[in-house]
Amino acid sequence: MLEYCLDISPKSYTNVFTADESARSFPLYIVELGHFYANQGYFTRRDGKMSALLMYTRAGNGVLHWKNQVCNLYPGTAVVIYCDTFHQYYTGDSGEWDLLWVHMDGMGLKGFAAPLMDRLTPIRLHSVSEMEEAFKRLESMKSSLGIVTQAETSHILNGMLLNMLKNLHKTDQKDVNGHSEVRLLTEYIHEHLSEDIGMAEFEKLTHFSKYYLIHIFRQQIGVPPYRYLHQCRIQRAQELLRTTDDTVSEVGAKVGYMNPVSFIRHFQSILGTTPARYRKESIHLCLKTVP
Repeated sequence: MLEYCLDISPKSYTNVFTADESARSFPLYIVELGHFYANQGYFTRRDGKMSALLMYTRAGNGVLHWKNQVCNLYPGTAVVIYCDTFHQYYTGDSGEWDLLWVHMDGMGLKGFAAPLMDRLTPIRLHSVSEMEEAFKRLESMKSSLGIVTQAETSHILNGMLLNMLKNLHKTDQKDVNGHSEVRLLTEYIHEHLSEDIGMAEFEKLTHFSKYYLIHIFRQQIGVPPYRYLHQCRIQRAQELLRTTDDTVSEVGAKVGYMNPVSFIRHFQSILGTTPARYRKESIHLCLKTVP
């Protein structure tokens, strides 16, 4: 499936590449490349695309949902996911998102998969110039690549992933304290979405003070734990609105909002639309869905 709203500036662009047998013989090959200057209404929802997606945020912010995880993408951060399972991303609270992205595939992904794609954690790059230069080099490539250019492209893509891996290692070394607790808390939130949980339960689970917990959670995930809780609840609500006939109130109750007004308020705060309008638009988009 593919659903999207391309609310982007005219200066945005996309380049689709021809991945022939020669390109596929290299460890990594490029499928698609783009630079989006996204506005408030931009979103993409998709599954079944057999490629990895690397996203690098230059300015503004975006929100990414993948495998029941949510992360906020801020300037100077990069993240990579494999697109075969359902995922969605959209412009965040800033109302704008300057996003460089590239779809890639190949056997060379295998070694990077476990460290970079087992968890959905934006990696803060200590030097953004290396990543931005890599995108500039890819932008200069032609859609139909000769064998030398294919080899160079594979090398560039490998360098981008290696850059992320090095920065992930530095981040993990600097933030050993608190990482396991944050991971435990994100798992707890996903398992108890429908329950009446909040900071009191989070503090008890991690044995951290409220302010220290908020600090390290925001440092690793990008938002405070209570904001992450609402993002996860709304993600689950989106699935229920698309796949069930439950009323808006019933959906809200299933994801932890006993008060329908509170559910609608949080839904609109995160997605910029109401649950009823989202359901109506999703049904309309599904009629035009690309398989």
